[in-house]
Amino acid sequence: MKPKNIKFGSCSSAIDDYANLNTMVAKFVEQTYGSQPGNPRKAAEIIIDIVKQEGVAKGRAAPERLPLESDVLSKIRNKYSTYLHICDEWASVITSTDFDDAQETQMQARVLD
Repeated sequence: MKPKNIKFGSCSSAIDDYANLNTMVAKFVEQTYGSQPGNPRKAAEIIIDIVKQEGVAKGRAAPERLPLESDVLSKIRNKYSTYLHICDEWASVITSTDFDDAQETQMQARVLD
């Protein structure tokens, strides 16, 4: 995304309530353009490999989603390790909200399938 690819405020049907948000996004794009750690060409090559099941994707199952860029990987790992910690610490509370007969009902439903 390049700053010149996006025009803010030039739309004839612009909504005034979003003017501040449009300005913030425009400034963000201008400030961050060119400083991203990711190389779009490398990302495109990986995506093509995945689609064709060759290169870096050869012999691997295609993922439903694949985050690309090193900064994204660390953010996802941090976020999901926090979620896993919450699941581990609160598992008994999380599962305590099921109906008392939920397991029996689920087993009966499986038999009917």
